[in-house]
This record gives sequence, structure tokens and C-alpha cells, in this order.
Amino acid sequence: MKTNAVLDNIDKQLLRALQKDGRASYADMSEIVALTPPAVRARVQRLRDNGILQIAAITDPIALGYRESAIVCLKVDGDPRVIADALGEIPNVVYMVMTVGGYDIILEVVSASRDEFAKVLNEQIRPIEGIRTMDAFPYTSIHTHRFNWGVPE
Repeated sequence: MKTNAVLDNIDKQLLRALQKDGRASYADMSEIVALTPPAVRARVQRLRDNGILQIAAITDPIALGYRESAIVCLKVDGDPRVIADALGEIPNVVYMVMTVGGYDIILEVVSASRDEFAKVLNEQIRPIEGIRTMDAFPYTSIHTHRFNWGVPE
């Protein structure tokens, strides 16, 4: 993903429109930015190619039947990026951030059952070299889940 991307006003308007409605058509967005639908499509594709935009269906793992979901916080020794790369290979790891402060890496794990969750923790995460401590915080519901935090001016 590129950082410090230069976005013009049209890019920002398109991002805002997609944050509001990820299913907005190119024709609908073309009316917002006064470009043709093919021009809008090209801009959206450029935003995707540059790693600024991903279009995805956001789901609630609990509503889908995943019985165990948890935030897992790790303290590591060595380069946390190497450990994060290994963690990223585990299919049950659905979200991960590298942090500073009390933990080095925080990830979200979803599993179909308690047994699967235990196997992920004990057989896939714990054996990764460099993990010093692991704290798991299972959750029972998602209270706030927002993806429309806005586009900076």
C-alpha cells in the first residue's frame, strides 16, 4: 500500500461516495463529480491499484455462525514485521495491526468452534518464533463497526 498518496478533490468525492454506499454505480458517482462513467471507473481502478481503496462486503462473524471471535494481543521479541508476516498466513487471522505501547501486534481471530479457536492459538500462533506473550480477549458481540470515518481534506 502506498502512503502519502496525493488525492485531488474528485478522488476524495469518489471515496466519500463509496464509503457512504459501496455499491454506488459509476453512473451515480459520475453525477457527483461531473465526469463520464468510464472516467469514474478509471479513477476508482487507480485508487484500487494504488492500495488506497478496497471494495469488500463487511460481515459480522458472529452473525455468520463463527462461535469464537477474539482480539489477541502479542508482545514479541525481534522484528515484529517478520512475526506479522507469519501470522498473516493463518486463515483465521482476519485483521492485524502493529502497535506501540503495551503490545507489539494486535490481531482478530475468528473460528467456527472453541476447539478450532484453541488449535489456532496453541498450534498455529504460539509456535511462531519470537512471540513472548499472548493475551486473548474473546468477544460476544460487535457493538460499533464503522467504515465511514471520512476522507481528510
